[in-house]
Amino acid sequence: MNKNSSIRNLFLTAAAVAALGAGVAANAGTDATSGYPSSNTAVTGVSDDTITSQVQSKISSMSTLRDADINVATSNGVVTLSGTAASADEKSQAEAAAKSVKGVKSVDNQVSTSMNSGSSGGGK
Repeated sequence: MNKNSSIRNLFLTAAAVAALGAGVAANAGTDATSGYPSSNTAVTGVSDDTITSQVQSKISSMSTLRDADINVATSNGVVTLSGTAASADEKSQAEAAAKSVKGVKSVDNQVSTSMNSGSSGGGK
């Protein structure tokens, strides 16, 4: 009887650990307090970190944007570009590069151009 009881307890412990592991895996990528997805992963299959990395890679690989100082942040698939580009064309190229990355829902292009950063006035 003791041997059967020990085997049964071992089996129940293994089952509990497996169930706990399945619950943790099912909740991966969710906010612990709300249960909602904590990133874009659940929606598009691509994490915000991956999107940020891919947009940064595309921008840095473009010869026309090598001298631009563009920062990339992503939240729930929305990419925010900030920093400075030499021209409106460079700003547009950065936005197009971001939009071409899988998982990007939209781009908030806050990049300013060198012409806008001077003290001569004028709008963006």
